[in-house]
Amino acid sequence: MENTVNVTAYLVKLNNSGDFYQFAAEKGRKYIKIVSTTNRGIGRSAHAFVDAQGNVYKAASWAAPAKHARFNLADLDKITVDPYGSYLYMR
Repeated sequence: MENTVNVTAYLVKLNNSGDFYQFAAEKGRKYIKIVSTTNRGIGRSAHAFVDAQGNVYKAASWAAPAKHARFNLADLDKITVDPYGSYLYMR
């Protein structure tokens, strides 16, 4: 996918936003899934999904994104991220 550099910057921003969660990317057929894991390694959950155009979606479940894109990775410098995903809710 062409947005690998932007996804890496997104992961760095997420990992620097708090101490309790660690974030990693898992590449799928259609999306890159951003997975959060507790710092103790106990639980994993889907945090967000990124498509080929760099659109970021809130996770609706482990395997599927929500219907509408929340922002684009090109606008990452304008977004304040937090480890809890409050920035992914539609306003």
